[in-house]
Amino acid sequence: MNRHYLNVPFQEKDEAKALGARFDWDRKQWYVPQNVSLTLFERWMPAESATNTQAIIKPVQATVTEPSQDLTKPIGMSLSQLLAGVSSIVAQAWSEGVWAVMEIVNLRVPHNNHVYLEVSERTPDGRQVAFARAMIWADTASQILPEFERLTGAQLQTGIKVLVRARPVFHVQFGFSLQIDGVDAEFTLGHLEARRREIRERLQREKVFDNNRQLEPVWDFERVLVVSPKDAAGLGDFMAEAARLEQFGLCQFTYLHSRFQGETAAREIANVLEQALAAMQPQDLPDAVVIIRGGGAVNDLAWLDNYDLARTVCDLPIPVLTGIGHQRDSTIIDEVAHMRFDTPSKVIVAIETRIRERAREAALNAQTLFESMRSIIAQAKEQITQHQLDVDQLARAQIVHARQSNLRFLTEIRASAQSHLHAAQLQSQKHYAQVRDLSVQQLHQTTQKLSSTFLQLQSQTREQINRCASQLNREYEFVLSTTRTINQQQNLSLSMVLRNIFERAHHQVVLGRQVSESLIGEILGQGPQKTLNRGFAMVRDRQGAVITDSSLAATKQHLTIEFRDGDVDVIVQSSQKANISN
Repeated sequence: MNRHYLNVPFQEKDEAKALGARFDWDRKQWYVPQNVSLTLFERWMPAESATNTQAIIKPVQATVTEPSQDLTKPIGMSLSQLLAGVSSIVAQAWSEGVWAVMEIVNLRVPHNNHVYLEVSERTPDGRQVAFARAMIWADTASQILPEFERLTGAQLQTGIKVLVRARPVFHVQFGFSLQIDGVDAEFTLGHLEARRREIRERLQREKVFDNNRQLEPVWDFERVLVVSPKDAAGLGDFMAEAARLEQFGLCQFTYLHSRFQGETAAREIANVLEQALAAMQPQDLPDAVVIIRGGGAVNDLAWLDNYDLARTVCDLPIPVLTGIGHQRDSTIIDEVAHMRFDTPSKVIVAIETRIRERAREAALNAQTLFESMRSIIAQAKEQITQHQLDVDQLARAQIVHARQSNLRFLTEIRASAQSHLHAAQLQSQKHYAQVRDLSVQQLHQTTQKLSSTFLQLQSQTREQINRCASQLNREYEFVLSTTRTINQQQNLSLSMVLRNIFERAHHQVVLGRQVSESLIGEILGQGPQKTLNRGFAMVRDRQGAVITDSSLAATKQHLTIEFRDGDVDVIVQSSQKANISN
């Protein structure tokens, strides 16, 4: 069915609708139904292909009948006529949508729930060869997008390829766009899986796919490096359990934050991880690296299917544990990681379980060690007891022998001591006399020197006190003079500031008075009479009340219309006609 589309400005839509025009919600354009005359819509009618021909021929014929017209003047159609012709041709050529493959490069959903997209086609090396705008109207989106999300477990987003049914549309004002009314979920699933398979096969060709998976399992966790989005839903649960392990000094956790969605998310995760490990000393390297996300949309997982991020995980000499947060879905980093868990909570549970296992093993080893020590101690006690008995017997024999030797030595020592004591007494008396004489001499000399030194010290102290007093007086006078000068400067500055404040305040008051007088004059100049003088009229009922609604006017029998130069009484006969009487 061919439709005659119109270019109706928004402010004239009610007039076009009253004449019988209808609105095409797909094209967002007014059109003339088949049973309505086109002559009523000439001012909005764009030039179709036949009309365009007449528009060109008509001025040419006029040049024959009017010799005075300039024959060299170019003849052409208006831009709106040209674009309307293009719009009509596009509408006839693409009356139905066709299936096409395209990549979403931008997507936004405003408050009206329409989905606006920018789509493109790229070569394998990333060069863009085609670009277009597209949209999914809100009623269509509510039908096709929930089914797409149910089948794929993902939402439409930038960066993915889709197979859609699209109808080209050309609008005179808004240009070319695609109207999408269908999305193939199977194609999207296949594209995502194909990209993951390509990365997997490349890592396998490079013989690094199993590097991290084949590392020795972590024997015990003492230091763990955690990478996650800053506000990830599962990070809080992970940190709550990790804090309990840190509280008891069982394990230390270091947290790094990075974006997990967007075109640069995978590279950012790899950079954050590599920079953190490079900054650590060899003795401070973690026992494991944990990559967690938890929660969020399922389609955000597609950003983690990245070769650079997967290669970084493969090359790490430290076991990587992942807890992305979806049980039925996985990413390429889940496949290459040392261990993969469904949620962040399960990762911390596995770490805690390993720590508990090592604690139980340590407890068993300690118990075995204690039992061995008890046995060794018992044997040592028996040997010590036997050695003690042997030592006691030998000691008794040695004591008897020592007593006999001591008696003999004691007699000899006593005789020698008495002889030496008598000689020492004589020598001590002689030395005492010498020391007493020498002390008396030293005391006399010291007393003389002390008196002389005291007098010198007293004189020097008086001189120092006088100098200090003089210096203090000079400094006091200087401080007093400086303080007076500063006070005078401050008083002068304060006076100037107060004068400026007063002048500005006075200026603001004067300005406010002028503005207020102007506004009062403008307000006093407004009123109904001014409105009437501008060509408007007021409708009142018999009581003088102003009527502003046509439905209310239809209920009155008599009305009065007030004009600039007088009143006119009106008798209301129906909602469409009225008699006027003076």
